[in-house]
Amino acid sequence: MSRITSLTRKFAAVAAAAVVATSTLALPLAANASSGVIYVAGGMVPGTSVARAFCPAGYVVTGGGGLTTGGTPAALQQSYPISDKDGTIAWGFTGIGWQVAADDWSNVVAFAICVPA
Repeated sequence: MSRITSLTRKFAAVAAAAVVATSTLALPLAANASSGVIYVAGGMVPGTSVARAFCPAGYVVTGGGGLTTGGTPAALQQSYPISDKDGTIAWGFTGIGWQVAADDWSNVVAFAICVPA
């Protein structure tokens, strides 16, 4: 099994649990001990169609994304790195997490790829 396939399956399993969460959820999905890379999933901000995944303290975000379980066709309206807990867009090396939002108020899950700062 390729590394991408393995990570996709891990994301899908966590996404299923995160979609039913009623508060912000942060779950470490996997870690690569030799490189320090951590993959994190984050649940929805209550009362919104926004989800945020945050890197642990001492880490910065290097990438991310998300998925939605919305209707047909469902799409992400936002997907970008954030620099604070309120979802401010990150520039340069200020990213602490990733934010996504659905275009139809459906459930979403955010994913962040984090490395040591």
